[in-house]
Amino acid sequence: ICEFQRAPLHWACANSDNARAASMVRDLLAANAAGARMPNYQGRLPLHIACANTSQSGVAIVNLLLDVYPEGAQALDADDNLPLHVCLLQNCSKHARETVKRLLDAFPDAAYIPSGKTRKLAPMFREFPVEMAFARIGPSSPEIVFRLLCESPEMFFMQDRLGCTLFHNFCFKIGKAAENRETMDDLDMEMCPAQILDAMFCASRLFHPGVIQRTDSNNA
Repeated sequence: ICEFQRAPLHWACANSDNARAASMVRDLLAANAAGARMPNYQGRLPLHIACANTSQSGVAIVNLLLDVYPEGAQALDADDNLPLHVCLLQNCSKHARETVKRLLDAFPDAAYIPSGKTRKLAPMFREFPVEMAFARIGPSSPEIVFRLLCESPEMFFMQDRLGCTLFHNFCFKIGKAAENRETMDDLDMEMCPAQILDAMFCASRLFHPGVIQRTDSNNA
């Protein structure tokens, strides 16, 4: 263990360049399964670190860690973030959908828990996982948004201090992004927002069909 309280398992979980990273994690867990419960200097379990791993190996590592210690999906780091929050904040890869699915399978209530930095704020100022998913749009975003809304359909009725719903805020975000073409270099911004809106509409039809007719404080 180094001076930053990072065990070999922590280092292996962060390794996104080595195709054998998952094999290394499997071997380390076989030698010491308790390592999955060990936080580093940031209070992060190996699972938190693996959730930021953007490679295909990262998904396999998340599965291995949850098989050994499923309660890790409920663990908070020093910033009061769950592994789900870490994934949404740091991983917008095409593999993120699989990581989010496994985390929600292990701890469905995570979809209702706001990010650590906003948890102590008034409800209208809190940032919930589905809103975090809007902040970093990637190829997995439509599926992630749909799954989060299916786990937390009450989010459709959450309103900020201006009375804006999820639909209002997402459309505002896309409008701002369209003004700054630099944010669109790595993503087909013509398609992904439409796919996310489709995911939101599909989830709303399942749970709250009338929510898209709600207006904000400006009747918009």
